[in-house]
Amino acid sequence: MARTTDITPKQSDKQRRARAEAQRVERAQYLADLVTDGRYLELLRTRARVAVDEAAAILGLGRTAAYKAAARGQLADGVPVVRVGPRKYAVGTAHIRRVLGIDE
Repeated sequence: MARTTDITPKQSDKQRRARAEAQRVERAQYLADLVTDGRYLELLRTRARVAVDEAAAILGLGRTAAYKAAARGQLADGVPVVRVGPRKYAVGTAHIRRVLGIDE
């Protein structure tokens, strides 16, 4: 039987919303820094695939437009999108490198 000290109180809706907003802001800053700092080149060299929002930031697309295009199966000309879960998509970095002209 659980003691009352073992039971953690549920987070309030306000706390959940605040945490979700903080995560969204952190992700947006990561994506902005990815492009402005030039870290996307290392990302494209070291990973086989990236998330749609990462690919969109690298290609200069908006997040909403990118997810709509991902649902159709292609992010941009020559950049196919693969569904990896019920709500997740991935983009191969080789395709992005080819479109950007930095294929190694």
